[in-house]
Amino acid sequence: MTTPKEAAERLADSFDVDENVSADRPSQATQIVDMALHAVSLWHSDEHEPFAMMEVNGHRENWPLRSRAFMDFLDYSFYRSHDKAPNSQARQGAIDTLSGMARYDSPEHKVWTRIAEHNGSILLDLGAEDWKAVTIHPTGWTIVNNPPVKFQRPKSMRPLPVPLNNGSVDDLRDFLNLGSDADWVLIRAWLVQSVFAKGSYPILALHGEAGSAKSTAARVLKSCVDPTIAPLRSQPRSEHDLVIAARNSWTIGLDNLSSLPVWLSDALCRLATGGGLGTRQLYSDADESLFDVQRPVILNGITSLAERGDLQDRCIPITLPVIDEDVRRTEEDFWQDFAQAHPAILGGLLDVVSGALRQLPAVKLDRLPRMADFARRAVAAEKGQGWVDGTFMAAYAENRDGANDTALEASPVAGAVVDFMASRDEWSGTAAVLLADLDSLVGETKAKRKGWPVDGAQLGKILRRIAPNLRQAGTDVQFDTPKRRTITIRKGRDFTDTTDMPPEEPQEDGAIGADGRDSKLDGSVGSDNAVAITVTAHARGGEGVERPLHDSTDSNDSKIHNLSNEEVLEF
Repeated sequence: MTTPKEAAERLADSFDVDENVSADRPSQATQIVDMALHAVSLWHSDEHEPFAMMEVNGHRENWPLRSRAFMDFLDYSFYRSHDKAPNSQARQGAIDTLSGMARYDSPEHKVWTRIAEHNGSILLDLGAEDWKAVTIHPTGWTIVNNPPVKFQRPKSMRPLPVPLNNGSVDDLRDFLNLGSDADWVLIRAWLVQSVFAKGSYPILALHGEAGSAKSTAARVLKSCVDPTIAPLRSQPRSEHDLVIAARNSWTIGLDNLSSLPVWLSDALCRLATGGGLGTRQLYSDADESLFDVQRPVILNGITSLAERGDLQDRCIPITLPVIDEDVRRTEEDFWQDFAQAHPAILGGLLDVVSGALRQLPAVKLDRLPRMADFARRAVAAEKGQGWVDGTFMAAYAENRDGANDTALEASPVAGAVVDFMASRDEWSGTAAVLLADLDSLVGETKAKRKGWPVDGAQLGKILRRIAPNLRQAGTDVQFDTPKRRTITIRKGRDFTDTTDMPPEEPQEDGAIGADGRDSKLDGSVGSDNAVAITVTAHARGGEGVERPLHDSTDSNDSKIHNLSNEEVLEF
């Protein structure tokens, strides 16, 4: 196989570069530009980043012009023809010139990392040196030599095995420590969605005691589709670090988290369902880079992480049981066995995704849950593989009920509102009066605890955030126009709503979350008495509510608990 090094050697041997610069000869920078144009085709991304495409032994490779790999290519080519290294200033000038040519004189293409879409098919970059990819279509999947899209190769990417025909994704379960069949149904659905080039992607949150193999499960799931040098990362220090991680891998795995700051919770929401992630450009005080990226995300930690309602609504929490000592395996044996099984698991997963593509147009859900695209694809995969109809939706409904319970338990206001409505059919008053009644209900000690609202404005903001969770539990909270100053509370109607909702506006540190921990006011709520709220409560489990899948042999089923750094953007 011809390597980039050998291509550079051939280029240098065939291109005569004179090291002497005179009025009749081009500068060293111009000579480097001419050399490059003989070897590569220039293009730019939809974010105006310059790239070069090179033909190497019958396949095409794409390199960012400002990457270390492309700089090394220029340096090596020049050295082969000159027997000396190029001047670094000349090389940088050549790259600047080539970048301008790529941006203004060359075609634009979308850049993909690991997963792409093209004409109704999905393409999976296998990450090997021959740059082959898998095309997944409704009738099956095939390996192609030159994919019809522009893949990039971050330096952390590692290759996938060549997938095998007639494999089974169910073999993956042997490498996961799960507590129930329902957990496996949800993880399988999450894995199928992670192969689609567009989301939304539910966040998989793995929880459990020390010794429950949370990190191992996260590494296995990420490696199924997107193996990298370091599969799991520590908590990013800033949104900039999270952007770097999303730009340089397909699946984001965050390991051993104890809590999530507000900014990271909001950023993960945007990463899961779409939304701009911004960061200041390197070496710039004024320029900002905005990236609209969506990525599958895996979190793991001992305790529940998604306590804020907006993140909770996007999560699939899975609690892993502790592994008995007599069934533990050594790391070496475990990963050797996984490496042997990986080709068949990958082939089986591709079969499932192909079946989902085939069935997706015919899938119509009576009620769309949050993460509606994910639910439709999971049901399509279910039908495409002949799995029992309704298995996914039942498991998903039960999981969401458990997650909703956890979110309500994390909010002292939510519990107080539910208790307040328990003995009432109807109540009217202002936001300030409602807060006074809640203060009286919970008592002085609880009313003084951190996170309890101090006025009607804070109460209104908390209610806005936890309204979806309260609605799912049977209490509907409606906000009327600011001119109306009364709150009307009614009971007896079914307001359960599973329709997908737009993501909430990001909250800065200090904003009040579902747990009521923060105290920053939101001027949009207004004064104590400026917000009119209608609260209606009803018995949970009314008509039309999905009933959960329940495995009586596993107690974890009845209540499922909640659950970087590449260098710079100019890669």
